[in-house]
Formats: sequence, C-alpha cells, structure tokens
Amino acid sequence: MQSTPDEGGRKMQPIEHPLDHCRPLIVEDNPGDARLLMEAFKRCGVPASNLEVAIDGEQAVLVLSAKALAAATDERARPSFIVLDLWLRRRTGTAVLEWLKSQPALCSVPVMILTGMERVHEMARALELGADSSYLKPLLFSELVETIRSMLARWREIARSSSPTPA
Repeated sequence: MQSTPDEGGRKMQPIEHPLDHCRPLIVEDNPGDARLLMEAFKRCGVPASNLEVAIDGEQAVLVLSAKALAAATDERARPSFIVLDLWLRRRTGTAVLEWLKSQPALCSVPVMILTGMERVHEMARALELGADSSYLKPLLFSELVETIRSMLARWREIARSSSPTPA
C-alpha cells in the first residue's frame, strides 16, 4: 500500500494494490523451487511480506494448524490459497490435502497443485480430494510467472464466486 500526496502536498488516503490482501502459503520442499516461486509471486505484484513457505508436508500441517487456531479470532490468519507440491518429504501433498479438507476452519481455502510430477493419476486424485486446480512446474522462469498469474486469476475467480452477492 502506498500513499500519494495531493496537489497541496498533503498525504491522501493510501492506495491499496489489489494483491495487498493476497497471502499464499507455498508448500514446497525444494529450496530452489521455493525461491523461484517467491520471486515469481513478487514479480506478479504479491508483496514479499505476504508470502509464506512450508518446507515439507509435516511443516505445512503445523503451520496450517496454527493458522486454523488464529482464524477463530482473525479471518486474515487463513492463507488466501495454498500452492501445494505433491511430492513432499515427511508427508505427501495428497496427505496434506486430505488433512486440510478435514479441518472445518481450513477446508474452504483454495488449493492449487503445482508439481513436477507428470503422473496423471496423482493429479486426478488431488482434484478428487478437493484441489481447485493443478499445474505442472514449467522449466522457464518466464513460464513460471505466467503460471503464477494463472493461479492469481483462479484465486480471484474463486473469491468472486464465494463472495455473497448483494440482494
């Protein structure tokens, strides 16, 4: 969020960027991939301070458990969406997804699968478990930025469809 001065030099109301409220949780156990994902999100306009990474499936469950408790008093504690790799250490991505969808405070958080696995049955299983979309990890950074743009568009679409419409 930035504020701009008016013609008289006085500060005006801060200008909110549409992605100031986007708080993705990235579940990725490859440190290089996690750094690239964070850079791609920043390139797409998500503030670095809004990005969080869990380094394996077990840490993802711990982070999400804490967020579920905090969400009881502050809805902003929930991540906007989760970027989930399927191939993780200590707990698979499908196991994390299964656990997540069983948690009342978190089950509505959108999950976007981003994996290097080309196993169609694993991606199909994740979609059956409630993932909102799935993407293959691209090889080029420019393609990763485009993938993140697609995820952000999907997140906006989900947010619009779940918002109550005025009567």
